[in-house]
Amino acid sequence: MNAKYMGWYQIAEKVNAGTNIRDIPLAVAFYGRVSTDKEYQLHSLENSNEYLEKYIAECKNWTLYRGYVDEGISGTSADKRDEFLRMIEDAEQGCFSLIVTKEVSRFARNNRECLNYIKRLKDCNVGVLFLNDNILSFRDQDNFSLHIRGVIAEEESRNTSRRVSFGHQQSIKKGTVFGNGLIYGYNKIPGGLAVNEAEAAMVRQVFDMYTAGGMSLHQIELALDKMGYKNSKGNRISHVTLGAIITNPKYKGYYCGNKVKVIDMQTRKQKFLDESEWVMYKDETGEKVPAIVDEAVWEQANERYRQRKAKYKELRANNSAPAVGWGRSPLSGKLFCATCGAPFWRDVVSFGSTAGKEYWRCSYKKKNGSASCPTSPIYTEELMEILKSVLGELKGMITKNAQEYTRLLREESQSLPESAEKEMKRQTIRLERLYKKRDKLLDHNVNGRISDEQFEEMNRAVTTEIQEVTARINEARDSIASVKANIKKVDRLCEQILAFFKDYDGQGLDAGTASMLIDRIEVFPTEGKEIPMKICLKFVDEPREARVKHRRSGNMVKKMIESQERQMSGQSR
Repeated sequence: MNAKYMGWYQIAEKVNAGTNIRDIPLAVAFYGRVSTDKEYQLHSLENSNEYLEKYIAECKNWTLYRGYVDEGISGTSADKRDEFLRMIEDAEQGCFSLIVTKEVSRFARNNRECLNYIKRLKDCNVGVLFLNDNILSFRDQDNFSLHIRGVIAEEESRNTSRRVSFGHQQSIKKGTVFGNGLIYGYNKIPGGLAVNEAEAAMVRQVFDMYTAGGMSLHQIELALDKMGYKNSKGNRISHVTLGAIITNPKYKGYYCGNKVKVIDMQTRKQKFLDESEWVMYKDETGEKVPAIVDEAVWEQANERYRQRKAKYKELRANNSAPAVGWGRSPLSGKLFCATCGAPFWRDVVSFGSTAGKEYWRCSYKKKNGSASCPTSPIYTEELMEILKSVLGELKGMITKNAQEYTRLLREESQSLPESAEKEMKRQTIRLERLYKKRDKLLDHNVNGRISDEQFEEMNRAVTTEIQEVTARINEARDSIASVKANIKKVDRLCEQILAFFKDYDGQGLDAGTASMLIDRIEVFPTEGKEIPMKICLKFVDEPREARVKHRRSGNMVKKMIESQERQMSGQSR
């Protein structure tokens, strides 16, 4: 609607002079919301919308622009209310001058948010009429009432949250098991859990493979996939999920609650509490949380999990990528499809009597079927052979360029610390002068040379300047530290590259070496009997082209997967 309407103060002047808002020609919108999607509430919303439409239509001076309705949405935050936000955007475009809604609690339960949006609407010449509360934001006398009612609405929401939280804590004390029941090995029953024997067998196998078998979580993920175990969506059970299984005390028959706490009622933001704050104890009867694995086995698995996690953190702290065997391949995050841009994913497949072979294929193709992308899968051993050849050919260039890069970085970086140190010294002198100036101001005020008002004004200006100078000193200090850290990091990288190539004879790559040498590998669709690749290495300007022989006739990997599936289901090959 492109018509021009009166501004806020023009409308407010008429209203405060006694003119009824219904007697002023306005473009009007209405807003409605219910907090759940229950049928009776939606019916109530429908009736409410009809009432608002009728109310606006009965006013001959008003023109209905449109209605905005949010269904099944909580009012504690406007961020989740699409129609509400759309209404605000239209208001800012000048589409209407008044919003009609039933009450403050329908508009917002968050007092701060409510008042902020009222002010935002005022800035774009739009007022709000709350029918049940008889509040009009154009009316001066209603501003205080609006504030009070907003506080009441917010407190009501906060009290509801407290009641829910109190009930939750009481249920925890009684040992009530919460959750949606999506926990492997169990079925949810009122207030507790019951063992699902089919899934429990898989859980016991996970603990056995992790403890007695000594397998990593990623290796268990692949093994379970080969056995045919899937998650609720029919996909592979990820190693992240397996880690959650290993560390869940419920599997050893322990009740565990109070792991999460809502820290912001308005945003529903949560934080995971420290283990010391959990409510955890053994369910001696097994009525609510029956054990699936022996407690000693659970403790053994978790001790290994903690050790491996600590080792992983140590490797990361030393700026090294985890080595092979820590659930990460040297090629992870390096391979990409040149056709669709999707990353290649690692997988393992067995064929006949052949042991499981690791290969890579386009993740987009894996998700969407063989017709979605023309690239072919590649065995890891084929990729490694290519990389050994390329690295052997370019080792001289890589080591030379790494040394040159380190030298140039040092030269280019020398000027920055020097200028930053000069800036830091200059600002430090300035800071000392400002402190003396502030002391002198205080002295003048004490001796009556300047009034308290003059002192406050001048002291405020000096304090602001001190803050600015301090920020510049910190910035210069951070700049110096950053340059030194970068030089140290590059020096270390150069040393690692030189050490790797010193006696290089085509040895394999670990994840750390791959991370420092390989930037990206792009895989192209098969040409004839070869798969073209573009290998981008660090410290090498131009990418290297390579080709892998496509030794499989037809879609051999697909056949291998089909064969594996038949074996798992007990069928003959």
